[in-house]
Formats: sequence, structure tokens, C-alpha cells
Amino acid sequence: MKKLTLISLALATALLSSAIASAQVANGPFNWSGSGYAYNPTGLGWTFSNDAGVQNNGSAWGFSNAPNGAAQSAFLQVYTGSAPVTNNTGASSSISQGVTLTSSDWYTLSFYLEQRPGAGAVTVTPSITGSTFTSPLTPINTSTDPTWTLYTDTFKANGSQTLSFAATAGGGDNGAGLAGVSISGPSLINNGTFAPLTNTSHNTGWGINSGPTPSYSGIGPGATVNWSLGNQYAYKPASSDTGWTFNGGAGVQQNGSAWGFTPAPNGATQSAFIQDYNGTYCYNGGCVPTGSPSSPSSISQTLTDLTVGDSYNLSFYMEDRNTFSYAPIVVSIGGSSSASTVPNSALDWQLYDVPFTATSTSELLKFYSPYPSGSNFDLDTGIADVSLSAGSSPPPHSLFISVPEGGATLLYLLLAGGACFGAMLLNSRNRFANLASA
Repeated sequence: MKKLTLISLALATALLSSAIASAQVANGPFNWSGSGYAYNPTGLGWTFSNDAGVQNNGSAWGFSNAPNGAAQSAFLQVYTGSAPVTNNTGASSSISQGVTLTSSDWYTLSFYLEQRPGAGAVTVTPSITGSTFTSPLTPINTSTDPTWTLYTDTFKANGSQTLSFAATAGGGDNGAGLAGVSISGPSLINNGTFAPLTNTSHNTGWGINSGPTPSYSGIGPGATVNWSLGNQYAYKPASSDTGWTFNGGAGVQQNGSAWGFTPAPNGATQSAFIQDYNGTYCYNGGCVPTGSPSSPSSISQTLTDLTVGDSYNLSFYMEDRNTFSYAPIVVSIGGSSSASTVPNSALDWQLYDVPFTATSTSELLKFYSPYPSGSNFDLDTGIADVSLSAGSSPPPHSLFISVPEGGATLLYLLLAGGACFGAMLLNSRNRFANLASA
């Protein structure tokens, strides 16, 4: 589950504004006409079980004002005492509702959690029809400085489902607030955060199952990676596990793995990698997969439901692997490709934009690194948080260079360091110049 600590309420409002516009959730802000707070209210579009309910800003629950200007939020309490104001169930509480989504399409779930001041922590687990997201969530204990924290994650829909938030805790009085729940989508990108869809992944390439402290138990070709342990990585995981197709030295790694990337942007717990490697590293009867001049390392998926002639903007992050040389990345959309580029910083994720016009209802999106010449190289670049927006352009501060020469469109990324097309870094966003070529 992606986690983003709320540094600024205005920032979080901006992040959620587009999601709320296409929300698939009834009464995500928990609008309520009552006063104070209430356990297990009815008629709000939600089912409250055990010690769960709604509260207004400023109530005895002590939460800070709800995000996005809302006047109320929900609460999840786990209480094992004997006070008469609760339902005294002790073990758990939950908030849920039914949602109807398009089967097999991808959506993004977003919500806020805040620890109740002065209360014990609870573990809040979000689920869609019983499928738990990544791992149980423990809200940040903010008893001295309450802060709403934004969580997001992508998931593949199965039609009519149940969205649920279940809270568990130990003894005593424990509680957390829940606010701003939304489901946005369907997304034009399948699983842009590269989150594994199952806890285990049967790889077509080479993987590692290292555990919280690397023990390298289960490493080699076709290894089954237990993503729930954390710190894992896998070359060429099956497309059914991620929604992407990986070739050569490409795969998925979790924050904290041996790849050494900084934590993925926007609170994601994993990112992808592309590696060009001409050495030999073998274990358990297999060697690390690599690309080749005729079949370079790549990550790809087919974009569907595009409208011919409409404008789109592809966004993604890149980062160089620490202490390693970069792998130049080419972005290909349909029949158009970009010039190879490099990340702007060795230790920081940088955001890139690729504007394009759809020429077909489906286009192949591919990130790849041209296999270099020479010997003794290990070139590595991370890719994260890929998204696609319809009918939109990058922010006004970006610069476009249009050179019409007829025919197809080539998307050239402005190279860092002032190479042939110069360099530009504005508000941490890097732009592709939109060039036409015969």
C-alpha cells in the first residue's frame, strides 16, 4: 500500500482532486448531518460494524480537521474496557460498502488515516472483496501532533465487490480516523506502480527471496519470490503478477532491496528496474538474464481504449542506481520512439512527461535500454509510478519545441547536462520535446 505523509493539506488536496472527480465510492467524505459523533450510524452509504462510526471536526475524538475541507470523518475504535459509550466488542471494528466496477480494469483506491490523539495504535487493513492490499497498515501515532496520512494503491477490479476497512489492536482503548475515501479510474495504465498482484511470483527469469535480512534462500531461475517479506526483487516476473511484460535484465524490486534505489515516489513500496549487464552471475544452476543488441532489456504493456487523434500525457519517474552507471532509456509509444536519456540525479527520482497523440485505439508502450557496445558494463536505471492522462498537457511551465517535417512523431527527451538538445529542469519535471520526423 502506498503511503504519503501529509506535509501540506493543500498538496494532498491537489493530489486527490482528480480522483474525487471520478470517485466510485458513495459518500467518501462521510458527510453526516448529526452533531458530535455517533457509533454505527445508518443511511450514510456505509456499513459500520462494532466500534466504528462518524464524528464532526472538533468532537471529543480529537482528530485534526478532515482533509479536503470536509467537516467530518469516520473512526475505527478497538476497545476492550467497560465504558458504556461503546459496543464493547473488543476484537475489531470495520467500515464497508459495496462498489460496482468494470471487471479486469485497473483502479486506484485513496484514503486518509490519522491516529487518535492519546489512544493506542490500531492496524487498519483495507480490502476489496477480501483481497488484502500488500500488507496491514498501522497508522502513524500522532498523539502530540495529529496528521492525516494519505494512502493509495492500484488494484484490478472483479465487478461487484466490497470495499472494507478493518481495524484490529491489542488491549485498552485504541482508535484511528478514516477520511476522504475514493476510487478513481479505470486507469489507462495497468499497475503503474508495479505492485505485485500476489504475495508469491513465479518468475520466468531469475529472482531472489531474501527475507527481511538477506539470507538468499530461494534464489535462481524460476524462484518463487515471497513479496510479503519485503526487500525482494525479481527479474522478468510473469505478466500475470504485475500487468507488465519484462524482457532481458528488467524486473521489479521492493524498497530496501539490494538494488539500492531510494524509496519509490509517492509512497509506493516498489519500482521497476532496467539493467544492461555483460558479465556472468550465476547461482543455483541459472544466470542473471541480460539483454542483447537484438533483444534489449525492456518493460512494456499495451495501452488500450485510446481515442484516435486525442492528446495524452505519459508521466513516469526515473533514478540512477547508486554507485552504478546509468542505463540510457528509450520510450516507445506505438511507432514513435524517444532519444535515449539518463536520469538527472543519481540519488533522486525525477519526473518525466511524454505528450503524444494517439494514432490507434491501442498502442504498445515500451521502456527499453539499447544494448551498448564494449565490455565490462553494468548499467542500471529505475522506473516508477507510470501514469497516463487523457486530454491533458504537461503544466504551463514546460517547454515544447515543434518542428514539423511531416509524417510520424518522434518524442525526444531533453538530455541532462546540456547535450545536443540542451537541458531543462523546471519544478522537478523533465519534458520531452515533441518533434516531428519524416
